[in-house]
Amino acid sequence: MIRATLEELDLGELLKALSAQRKSAVVAFQGRIYGRVHLLGGRILYARTEPGPHLGEYLVRLGHLTLEEVQELVERQGRENPGTPLGALALELGLIGEEELREALEAQVLEALATLLGEKEGEVLAEPLTEGSQVALPHTLDTDAALMEAARRLDEWRRGQVDPDEVFHLVEDPTRHPLPPEAWAVLEHLDGVRRARSVALLSGLPEEEVYHLLFELKSRGLVRPSTLLAEDPLVLEAVVKVLHGQLRGPSQPLHQQA
Repeated sequence: MIRATLEELDLGELLKALSAQRKSAVVAFQGRIYGRVHLLGGRILYARTEPGPHLGEYLVRLGHLTLEEVQELVERQGRENPGTPLGALALELGLIGEEELREALEAQVLEALATLLGEKEGEVLAEPLTEGSQVALPHTLDTDAALMEAARRLDEWRRGQVDPDEVFHLVEDPTRHPLPPEAWAVLEHLDGVRRARSVALLSGLPEEEVYHLLFELKSRGLVRPSTLLAEDPLVLEAVVKVLHGQLRGPSQPLHQQA
């Protein structure tokens, strides 16, 4: 077992070392967010952050399922198949194919890795993988290649970002422009009142990715900074909870939804 802080041990270097030694392990991160990375024989089997999107959100984002279909799956999962992962249930019902499941799981892994690599403070715990992951990829990912891609994404997110306290509103019809699926998850929460940090919270996307997407949307003239007309209700609610000591740390991953 390995336990260390990020000041003592870089997460990326730890994953590379486990990969080089072909270790099977679960690497957990606890800090501002919670995260887990599963490795099998040194290759990445699964990764997830909490808070963070569950697999159903990626299936919707990639256009493989509708929101209504995912909601029905979650209800059916809880009612009839509480031990079956959402992706496996969708596959069993013929709603998606193996390639679509692989694509969604790979997107989840890379986004989770990029998010974790961007963290500055927290504790890392590595333990042997004693049982197979319930949410394994149809095939494992090369750890070094996945880390390289995650680092590239993180670098891209950081190239241009808006201020987390900026407020934006839509000024042009977004349907007239080719936009990535993640951009729509941001646009649907813009109301001219919420700050960028609240939009990130509601979208379920990594904060740095949201700030970069807003920067890109602003650069293309689709959104424009707003004058804050009222206090952001989500920010106010967070402040009240802090004052009352009611904010809880990140919960354990939602294995059933993943």
